[in-house]
Amino acid sequence: MITHHDQSIQAVDRVWSLVQRDERHLKNGADHLFYRLADEVVASYMPVIDKLDEEIDTVENRVFEKADPQTVEIIFLLKRAVSAPAAGDRSATRVLNKLARDDFAVIDPQAQVYFRDVYDHLVRLYDLSENIRDLVGGSLDIYLSVINNRMNDIMKTLTVITVLSLH
Repeated sequence: MITHHDQSIQAVDRVWSLVQRDERHLKNGADHLFYRLADEVVASYMPVIDKLDEEIDTVENRVFEKADPQTVEIIFLLKRAVSAPAAGDRSATRVLNKLARDDFAVIDPQAQVYFRDVYDHLVRLYDLSENIRDLVGGSLDIYLSVINNRMNDIMKTLTVITVLSLH
């Protein structure tokens, strides 16, 4: 099995260390090694999703406490962060689904259950990232609503001052 990446990927490094410590993983075949690698890569996204979820909670709290231009910048950064992996999620899901369900000469039929497991995890991860994407959009809507309410309060105050100054 050959991997190509320009930068070090922790999931690949962990699988490589595992193989070096216990060569039985090599004896199970390339399909099993690929399953290990795919599983490790998918699992490595979970802490990222958890961190994004925490960041969104923090931003939502900040919107109500102090809705300022920095808050909207953070919202847009989060929006970009959750949009970036979206394209790859679907193609990886399709590939793993095919590996889990179709017949391939290089995939042992007994190993397909492992690929189904990774596929299920990837689908769950995709659903979580979609939910986070929705939460970021909701945070932006909340921010705009808070700013709008503040603007309305300011306009009310200015209107009262204007009416009082006319009399």
